[in-house]
Amino acid sequence: MKKILIFYAKYGGGHLSAAKAIQKHLDDNFEVETELIDCIQYVSKILNRVTTGAYNQMAKNSPALWGKIYANSQRGVFAHISSRANKMMAVKLKNLIKEKNPDIVVSTHPFSSQMVSYLKRKGKINCKLVTVLTDFAPHDQWLIGHEFTDAFCVSNNNMKKYLEKSGKTEDEALAAALRELGLDRDDVSVEIIERAKSGFLGIGACPAVVRVEYEAPDEEPAVEESAPVREPETPKPAEAPKPA
Repeated sequence: MKKILIFYAKYGGGHLSAAKAIQKHLDDNFEVETELIDCIQYVSKILNRVTTGAYNQMAKNSPALWGKIYANSQRGVFAHISSRANKMMAVKLKNLIKEKNPDIVVSTHPFSSQMVSYLKRKGKINCKLVTVLTDFAPHDQWLIGHEFTDAFCVSNNNMKKYLEKSGKTEDEALAAALRELGLDRDDVSVEIIERAKSGFLGIGACPAVVRVEYEAPDEEPAVEESAPVREPETPKPAEAPKPA
């Protein structure tokens, strides 16, 4: 029987809700053993309490500020800190994965996806990794370590039609996006979201950000088979009364 670990984190309710829905579908339809695990809670209870508390307060009282932090976490200092922290936390998560020895890890949060892909890159684990993007639009944090992710699941087909990527220059950002998508320059259209800034002595420098759009086939709506139409029956002629 295949063993599947489903990782989530309690930053908002969406990641946990998605994890529970995935577990129910797997348990109802397949002969598998599943287990839900809060990856941040496992790595550090203190870190989980502090960060989820900060997220809940910010999302409730300063949603615009949280939106800005979330957008900026794709690049620059926020992205660097997040990536480094996840690599450090992955060392402890490795013990759990070794103990559980799953065939597949399903991740509904970018932090667990980054940790598992990092461990795969280092050769510490060899399970399959499936990342379920629980956002309505792509975000670079989900794609860190994508080379070691076996499958991505998205909520809608539009999420597969564009990708934002950063780099030291516009050309470098575009080249990174094309490598990730496996496409040529002629296959995409490019919008420069933010031009690179060198700053002064490195202070105030920021990378270039490009949005690469490409064609993806639209999902065909499911066609329900209609029940066959029954033709009305022709009424039988009334029988003539028998003579007395």
